Amino acid sequence: MQLNSIFNEIGYRTTLKRMDLFEKEMRNESITREKEEINYNFGEYNDIIKEFVTGFKKEFSEEETNKMIHRLNSLSIKERWNDFNKTLYHIALGYYDSEKNTIMIEKYRGQDFVEDTKETLMHELFHMASTKKVGDYSVTGFEIPGEIGLTLNEGYTDLIAKRTFSNDKEMNINEFLVLGIENIVGKEELKQYFINADLKGLIKELSNYSSREEVIKLLYAMDHYDHVFYNPRLYRSIVQEIAKMNAEKLYHDYDSGLISKEEFDISYIKKVSEYKRFRYWDENARIISNNDEIMLKDDHQISATYMATNEKPLTKKL
Repeated sequence: MQLNSIFNEIGYRTTLKRMDLFEKEMRNESITREKEEINYNFGEYNDIIKEFVTGFKKEFSEEETNKMIHRLNSLSIKERWNDFNKTLYHIALGYYDSEKNTIMIEKYRGQDFVEDTKETLMHELFHMASTKKVGDYSVTGFEIPGEIGLTLNEGYTDLIAKRTFSNDKEMNINEFLVLGIENIVGKEELKQYFINADLKGLIKELSNYSSREEVIKLLYAMDHYDHVFYNPRLYRSIVQEIAKMNAEKLYHDYDSGLISKEEFDISYIKKVSEYKRFRYWDENARIISNNDEIMLKDDHQISATYMATNEKPLTKKL
């Protein structure tokens, strides 16, 4: 992947060294939790919490549900009021503090974000459910906070929340990249890596179709492109790398007799050829193919509604 000239190579090398240390501390420990009663002490958010627990039970095992409830029973939900500034590029409606096991709901004077608040809380609850302590690190899903995995983790958290709680078919750009990675490792497999905060396991699996260094470089590049508001050149390089890994996976499966020639041809078109043709259109926050346009909500752009009506900026979850 030709990324070295695009992002800060020194920054990447530092991250790679930290990942080496992190993986040495990482252990595939299995912690079993006894079933607990849920303490619904969340005031106005109780109904949303109950809906989350019901949806979570449908997606995950009893053991994973017990772990989630154990964390839920020590969770704090706090609110913070802010002055609203409609000139902001985006506003945050909430975030999860993994060290304190606290969700902060951001509220804005004179504004009503009721539906957005529910969506945000569901998103943050998945962060809570997918967090575990690893040595000196607190890992949330696919992210080592402040180190690597932010874009992958946020994209997948959006994706699993939509699949569980809504029929929303719109897709932001991070979700599109996550789908490419999901094609490689499998839908259920990626979900298990996420809920168990097993970034090490995911990197190991992806390293079957590229080098470990290239996999970590991919995750670093995804974070970098997200932080610089979707650099189109870097985005295209990321898409090319994900497509290449998908091709390696398909060749492996075909050579191993796991898929037929017909299955290979169909999957190659969908997971490699068509995936590579999608391009990021910066001016309109879209991804486009050669023939079709697919509108995507872009968490770093002003929404089309706001641009047309000047009602409010797009909200963002962290």
